[in-house]
Amino acid sequence: GFTWRAELDAEQLDSGRWLSGWPGKIGGLLQTEGTWAADGLKADLKIESLQGELRGFPLVGSGEIGLDGKSFRVDALQLQSGTSYLRADGHGNSELALTFQAGSDDLASLVPESSGVFQLQGTVNGSRKQPRLAMTFHGSEINLDGFSLQSLQAVVAGDLIGAGNIGADVLADGVEVRGERI
Repeated sequence: GFTWRAELDAEQLDSGRWLSGWPGKIGGLLQTEGTWAADGLKADLKIESLQGELRGFPLVGSGEIGLDGKSFRVDALQLQSGTSYLRADGHGNSELALTFQAGSDDLASLVPESSGVFQLQGTVNGSRKQPRLAMTFHGSEINLDGFSLQSLQAVVAGDLIGAGNIGADVLADGVEVRGERI
């Protein structure tokens, strides 16, 4: 096995050098430490601060993520680029309790050559052996890689295991794929 501890204190990193189509200047303070041994992976990542510009939109972020064998934790993870955001908080060991939200008032700030508005929120809870998902999605005027829709509302709930039962209520309007209306 091996052990690591590292800190990255960066300014003006050019994201376009390693992410084609995602130019920007990124800075921040990140810390990580962990071990990889016969009994598994234990790792922590702390985003003290993340800031800069990504694809012409302001970028900010913070939070912590940790793994310890079959357990995980997400503490106040927040990432935002322009009006697009991701937030998550929770933990998982024998019991799961994770909440997440994502959204955008301008999908182009998140995905190149796209447009639209969306909001997603949900939870994963229950036991590790019987995890459950509950999620809602609202979107409008979404255009993404040959796919477009005027509006979409969805409520999804169910079990996240092999033969689990997932139910969804979906209301979509104005759906087109590669110019063909569905």
